[in-house]
Amino acid sequence: MEPESRRFNSALWGGLLILGGLLLAASNAFSMSGGIIGENGGPNATTPGATCHNPTPTPTVIPLLRLEGNISLPLTYEPSKEYRLLIMILGGPPENGSNYGGFNLRVSAGTLAPNGTDAQALVNPTTGETELTHSSTGTLQRSWIVRWTAPADNESTVYFYLVVNAVNGDGINNSFDQWNALRAFLLGTAGEAGGGAIEDVGVPVRAYWIGVIGFAATLALIFVSYFVMRGGSRYYKDGKK
Repeated sequence: MEPESRRFNSALWGGLLILGGLLLAASNAFSMSGGIIGENGGPNATTPGATCHNPTPTPTVIPLLRLEGNISLPLTYEPSKEYRLLIMILGGPPENGSNYGGFNLRVSAGTLAPNGTDAQALVNPTTGETELTHSSTGTLQRSWIVRWTAPADNESTVYFYLVVNAVNGDGINNSFDQWNALRAFLLGTAGEAGGGAIEDVGVPVRAYWIGVIGFAATLALIFVSYFVMRGGSRYYKDGKK
């Protein structure tokens, strides 16, 4: 028979392993509700989005980034000026449970800062970049106000990379949690002058030419339709007699 002391040691080690696993799972869960970094899909991002919850984005979840009190971001920006930005999530599962909203925001230039206790600035240990994300007290909402201070000069286009997370609040990372990403930009003076390529402002070259060809084809169709209808019109023919 197995000695009593050996059975006790086996049970003790088994219990410690189970406890360690539970503590690790809890720490991962709290790290997500306390903010996420390195998962927003911008340049140097560790992963393409909030894949800790769901591996694929949800098209019906709509992230919004706009100037506070406005319907959109401004086209350009002023050097060193501070802007208050509104982040919003439309769509997603019902707002239930202890956590149901989160975000991660990165910017290519300038400085991001929280506007209250519902957001925080964290340094990504992999890239060394400062990212803005929700705090542990900012998950009972799906909108946040944050601050961005523009760079000292406005010669270059500034890109924003936003990921939003709309979860169902059950505390489990699964397909019922939904996310999506947004890329936005503010033109610098070089972009204003038209010195940059079309793809530098977020428009793929192929999509640009498809749009140009589609617009030209629409104009041609309207032109031809007008003369066909005019030539077949009884009133037009009677008027020429």
